[in-house]
Amino acid sequence: MAKAEGEAKDMAAGGLNRRVTAYLPTHMDDQYLWGYRTVAFALGPLFMALIPLRLLFLKPWTVAYQSSWEAGITGALLILFALLAPRLRRLLPGTEDLALLFCLICLVNNVALMAILKEHHQSMNFLMLQVGISTGFRRLWRFLVSQVACFGAWIISYLWLLGFDQFMPWLFGMLVTAMVALGIFLFLNRLIDELERLRSQDQGLIEVRDQLITELEAALESVKTLNGLIPICAHCKKIRNDKGYWQQVETYVSQHTEAEFTHGLCPDCADNLKSEFEKLHPGEGQQG
Repeated sequence: MAKAEGEAKDMAAGGLNRRVTAYLPTHMDDQYLWGYRTVAFALGPLFMALIPLRLLFLKPWTVAYQSSWEAGITGALLILFALLAPRLRRLLPGTEDLALLFCLICLVNNVALMAILKEHHQSMNFLMLQVGISTGFRRLWRFLVSQVACFGAWIISYLWLLGFDQFMPWLFGMLVTAMVALGIFLFLNRLIDELERLRSQDQGLIEVRDQLITELEAALESVKTLNGLIPICAHCKKIRNDKGYWQQVETYVSQHTEAEFTHGLCPDCADNLKSEFEKLHPGEGQQG
């Protein structure tokens, strides 16, 4: 009973896992696409929500107005990116190129915001982007391109808008963040490689399991059993089959099971046959 309950719980848990994982993509490219769209759908409305806050609290009015336009355009681009990502994926060489496009949208936003506010701490947006984009790539060259683009955009916009004031501390911060981003990139890729290996191994085990189940089902189908009421003659002991014909017990059992018969004599029958033989052939019986 306990074993049956345990098997029922395992089956229920397996069914729940299948229902949960059915909503998640299985191929790595599909997972990245799902991730890009999820982040874009999350950030787009967030930028939209910044518009009334900036209009209410930012001073002067021109800065509030310009930064609100920046937030609105960026939010719209991110939502549009999330909606069109599946179609854009077919036009680009690889799924990860979508991350480069996402990075470009964020870089334009960061440069525009720094140009509007002209504040040193707007460099934090570039630092966050450096770390964020480290999770969106599998190929090293795409990661390096995104980091160089982020680094270059920050240097140009900072020196152009703010000059060398506090440049060196922020430069050091960008370099450290780039090293941290590289570490995150290498760690995640190592982890993904291991997960893919385990997934491939699990797939092999699943195939073996399915093959064993198929063989077991075939074996169970080949097993013949007898059950129910079997009509048998009370005198001659023949059995009536499903078609209404009477068969010897040996024939009927052999057709409905895997059993085979070998013939011999039990002691009682052997004594009876010996007595009958001696009655029919008294002389031979005494000689024997």
